[in-house]
Amino acid sequence: MMKIVPNLFLLGLLALPVSMHADEVEAIRNVFTTFQSSLLAGDTVKAADTLAPSVTTYYDKLKPLAASNSTLPATTPPVDRLVVEVLRQRAGPQASKQSLAEMTAEGLRQGWIKLDGLQDVQIGAVSVTGNTATAGLIIKQEPTSWGIPFLKTAAGWKMDPLAFYKMGDFLLKAETARNGFDEQKTIHDIVASLPAKKKI
Repeated sequence: MMKIVPNLFLLGLLALPVSMHADEVEAIRNVFTTFQSSLLAGDTVKAADTLAPSVTTYYDKLKPLAASNSTLPATTPPVDRLVVEVLRQRAGPQASKQSLAEMTAEGLRQGWIKLDGLQDVQIGAVSVTGNTATAGLIIKQEPTSWGIPFLKTAAGWKMDPLAFYKMGDFLLKAETARNGFDEQKTIHDIVASLPAKKKI
């Protein structure tokens, strides 16, 4: 009997990380579900709360650039240029006073932010490493090679999609090379394809 008790204790210790890992995965899935359902319902405040603080920091960094209308430094990454141009041409001067949630709500209302296909997105396998995680992206029930990064913060797990922006830099450069345009022309064409800002 004395041998059985230590063995059961050991099995309990071995099972503990598995249980903790399952809890982390469930929490991550809940974060994505909350983000998706909130955005589709138009609750941009709740959706923004699922994002890592770095996303808000990134947006706040670009707002003054959008408001200034000055020429961006040559070293500005392509996606940063695109975001600034969208804010300038579609959000307008009030963007500098809006939170990320407010700007997103305005974009949805005006039509220059669209959620086409968001309802077809799911997450697949989740890989957790310490305070970071990656969830496989599934679109229309088809697995993709992309993953959504997550970060564990003091407030729990949050989506950290800024890594996608690096991919966006690559795609913008590839599109520019494919069309034989310069980068600014590609960005201009993307912004021009968005619905115009409505006059209120």
